[in-house]
Amino acid sequence: MARAYITEKQVGREFWYFAVIHSASMINQIPGWLGRKITTPFEAVHNKTPDSKTWFELFSVGYFDHTTNGAEKRSKTEDQTLYGIAVGRDDKSNTIVFYNPLTKSYYRPPAFRLDEGHLPVTNFPSPFNTMVASRLVSTGIDWTQAQNRSQQAHESISSSTGQSLEAPSAMCPWY
Repeated sequence: MARAYITEKQVGREFWYFAVIHSASMINQIPGWLGRKITTPFEAVHNKTPDSKTWFELFSVGYFDHTTNGAEKRSKTEDQTLYGIAVGRDDKSNTIVFYNPLTKSYYRPPAFRLDEGHLPVTNFPSPFNTMVASRLVSTGIDWTQAQNRSQQAHESISSSTGQSLEAPSAMCPWY
């Protein structure tokens, strides 16, 4: 389950801890049989049903008010909001904890908005992706040229072997 969170939101391995913690929390809220009663591990420990209102999509991008830079207040011309990656819940205030890779800080805002359809990699490109993109630009490689080369290689393989390389059929959905 943790791997699914990591791959779905395309975050790096530095987020494994948060993925494992969130996975364990969600698995503890899945109902199962205890004797003749259906219950959850969470309910067995805390004697109350889990609250589905506290669930959120892990590693979503969230936006929240942030009007200060350290001890200084931001001017009216500066952004009054900040965005971060939702990494968990705060134990004390029950708000979502956000991590901003640019400032390398954790934030626990009282009010926020989640954009669950937005991938964190669009707001926070990894240093590796930025390095690869800058090398491709500096060498003059264009993505369309790379795609054309792979298509030409595909055509030459099929013509030299006499067999066509077809896309997987609907009869083989796992391919």
